Formats: sequence, structure tokens, C-alpha cells
Amino acid sequence: MAGFWWLAGVSIAGVLLATSGCFEPPPEAKARLARVKAQSEELEASLDVIEDRLIFGQSLVHQWQELGRRHRQVSAIACENLAQHVAGMEHHFELQDERAARLRRIRLQARARHSTTTVSAVPTRARKPHRAD
Repeated sequence: MAGFWWLAGVSIAGVLLATSGCFEPPPEAKARLARVKAQSEELEASLDVIEDRLIFGQSLVHQWQELGRRHRQVSAIACENLAQHVAGMEHHFELQDERAARLRRIRLQARARHSTTTVSAVPTRARKPHRAD
């Protein structure tokens, strides 16, 4: 049993020595750690660039969606305005047609009254033109 305690003590001492920083890692480990840190920094920088591009792309998508929404609103307003304008034009043309029909009726009535009331004693072909001598 004494060997067990001796082995446990040596193991504990070895773990304490390894974790206490009493020895330096081999030079290959330092070089490898430096390479890993440099690669980590490069990877972090490239991820930052990708993140910036994604955020920019997302902002463009939001911008185009907003422009599309505004375009639909403006188009709806323009269509409504055009419909009102066409209705106004239609009403105006109806009024003009009624006015033209009323004027036609008035003219026809005036011609009918004029043709029945003005009868010449001498037919127009029989009249002689006046000469100024």
C-alpha cells in the first residue's frame, strides 16, 4: 500500500508542476500557438468583412422592400386619382352632349318657326337684282 501512496504523491506533484508554470512549453508549441493565433485573427477579420457585407446586403433588401411598399401606395393613389379624373371627364362630356343636343333642338325649332312665318310675296328666283347706275 505504501507504493500506492508514493505513486499518488508523485502524480499529484507532476500535475502541480505542470499546471504551476514551472516549465516552458517546447519551441514547436510556441510557434504552433503563434500560427494558430495569427490564423484566428485572419479568420476573425474575414468574418468581420463577411458580416459587414451581409449587413449591407440586408439593408439593401430592406430599402428595396420599403421602396416597393411606397410604390404600391403611390400607384394606388394615382389609380384612384385617375379614376376620379376619368369620371369627371365623363360627366363633362355628358354635359357637353346635352348642351349640343339642346342647341340642335333650339336651332331646329327656330328654323321651323322661321320657315313657316316668313313667306315672301315674290319668289326669290323672280326677283331682279338692283343695279346701282
